Amino acid sequence: MDQRGYAKFLSRNDIIVAEGGTVTKFSDVPGSGDITYQAVEFDISDYQMINKVTVTPNGLSGQTASDSESIDDYFQHSRVRNGIMQTESDALNQAKMIIASRKEQGVNIQLNSLTVDAYGSNDPSRVIAALNLDIFDPIEVTQTLPAGNVVTDSVIAGLTYQITPKSFMVTFSCAQPFAVGFLLDSTVDGILDEDSLAY
Repeated sequence: MDQRGYAKFLSRNDIIVAEGGTVTKFSDVPGSGDITYQAVEFDISDYQMINKVTVTPNGLSGQTASDSESIDDYFQHSRVRNGIMQTESDALNQAKMIIASRKEQGVNIQLNSLTVDAYGSNDPSRVIAALNLDIFDPIEVTQTLPAGNVVTDSVIAGLTYQITPKSFMVTFSCAQPFAVGFLLDSTVDGILDEDSLAY
């Protein structure tokens, strides 16, 4: 949604390119060089994990893909999906892509939301982030804990602003990219044999 209220629809390629853009880094450690934040909310469930999936094209029999190592380690998390793909081969490729990108989803902690206090001039980088970051922009968030730091990589999936005369809070809803494309020179999406590029 732009400043005038018009929705902008993005192609799959536009989304992949946006997710492979420059990562904005946030941390709860002042003076770390990263943008400081007000609050984070993590998801420690395994709901997003998929290690067995059946994809069925309309009018065809369907294809199943699974990852036995993930099933042995984390029990079976299965899904069924119908689609408009044209062939069984397309269905199998989609099933493999889903397994490759979701077979360990939930093993690592996932970021649900990040809240930034953008009021005042103490840290202009917070104001810039609050105004410039948009849906599908990649972020990295570090939270310091006694047992060690938690570092999560996410993309922005939504924005909520709370603005009063004396406050400006922005909450970024976060998500993991469902599937990625290969992006040259990207330290995240430019690595072969990783995630969805592995199958």
